[in-house]
Amino acid sequence: MIPAPGSHSAAGFTVPAVPTTQVGGGRVIPVTVLSSLGNNSWQLSVEGRTVTATSLLKLIPGQTVLTRVEHAPEAMFLRLVAPPALFAFLDRHALPNDALMRAVVEAFMRSGLPLEPSALRRARATLSSSAGAQSPAERARLTAEAMRRGLDLSSDALDALAGRFAGEGDEDRSRDREQKRPFRSERDLLEHAVTRVDEEPEDPVQFFNMHRANEDQHWVVIPFSYDDEENRYRAVLRLLLSREPNRVIRAGLSVDGAQGRWGFEWYTRQRGEGEDRSVMLFPPEMGADFPDGVIVDRTDPAFLRLQEVLRELGVDSVDIADSGESFDGFSSELPMDIMRGVQVDA
Repeated sequence: MIPAPGSHSAAGFTVPAVPTTQVGGGRVIPVTVLSSLGNNSWQLSVEGRTVTATSLLKLIPGQTVLTRVEHAPEAMFLRLVAPPALFAFLDRHALPNDALMRAVVEAFMRSGLPLEPSALRRARATLSSSAGAQSPAERARLTAEAMRRGLDLSSDALDALAGRFAGEGDEDRSRDREQKRPFRSERDLLEHAVTRVDEEPEDPVQFFNMHRANEDQHWVVIPFSYDDEENRYRAVLRLLLSREPNRVIRAGLSVDGAQGRWGFEWYTRQRGEGEDRSVMLFPPEMGADFPDGVIVDRTDPAFLRLQEVLRELGVDSVDIADSGESFDGFSSELPMDIMRGVQVDA
């Protein structure tokens, strides 16, 4: 699950001594562990400065780890991009220590796949030869989910599952089909997208959804598009279904808009005898078209209205992530303990 406020140190470093204006949110920076000060305090080297941080991580002086900057009102949080054991694992098995391989490893971890070096190399080779418009994390997770089902995806299949159409003809046919049926609301359109069955059984999305891994939990992917008065949006809804009991336990929604790709993550967690339903919003990342990214103010009337609408639908909490890089279209949770077993057994 996403760490709750106050539990940040379980997945990174809380650094109150570094002014938040000097290091931009969302940046990935290396952090070197200088020494342990005891009581979960560490001395770190952050971009040439020595700072004191608080963390529950088990680290070794001399280690360098990658972190992503997240800002808080009176401090800075450096979230671990990869577990420290990942670097030792990649080195031990002569695997490339680059962004693409790290994305593949994280995708395998999130999908619950064993970190088999030959499978990791095969997944990386697939992604290297079929680079697409969506993020490496998204393509890596799609590849991992397909491999979990025994499927090898082509570049076109990856594009379809990511909600990107191969050509204008596909988009025109999709629009023609949707325009034949009037939608009274966004809910009506979404219900149509969820229940729609493509006419051609070899459609990669339908093929992917029908191949269930022999497990109790199963992801399904639902690409759809819609128009408002000015713009056309492409979206992908991903649902994690549970067989016992029969319910949705997590969902991810990606929407391509004028400012880039927005992400929404819905998940539940136990709270006493009930459940706490939460939604996290991931704004678009920095890119060529938007060099400064997108800043979402929690006091913005549009965000406050979104909170109100979602709470009326039974969502207990709505928040905004500092960076969208941790969201791969499915989830943002990264099980940090899986690497310990791999390091020992490998």
